[in-house]
Amino acid sequence: MSRPLVLLGAPAASTAANSRVNLAVVGCGGQGCSDMRNLLPCGVNLVALCDPDAGQIEKARADALRAGGEATKGAKAVEDYRKLLENPASFDAVLIGTPDHWHAPLCKAFIKAGKHVFCEKPLTHSVAESR
Repeated sequence: MSRPLVLLGAPAASTAANSRVNLAVVGCGGQGCSDMRNLLPCGVNLVALCDPDAGQIEKARADALRAGGEATKGAKAVEDYRKLLENPASFDAVLIGTPDHWHAPLCKAFIKAGKHVFCEKPLTHSVAESR
């Protein structure tokens, strides 16, 4: 049995130590959904699924129910990542599973919002883009 993930070192005002991580998933296709399925049994709270394709969100919601049970039912569906950034207190971390060309801009936006970010490689395609 795997242990729940814990959030350590967060500011005391936002999240208590050892509480469950509230996760938003941006990009509900292949890799994003696969990473989400691997994280849910570790005890994260799924709070949002974001993808411009509503069909992908519904597929991810079904996968989340199988992997994380009824606790994932409350995850809200969002079609634009900027809507997530309007209420940053609703989640602690974001899993970015979008196509490669979206990795850098999304990581930048969520890091600027003070969120923990998990993103698959490549983060950028060139040194200039990373700067």
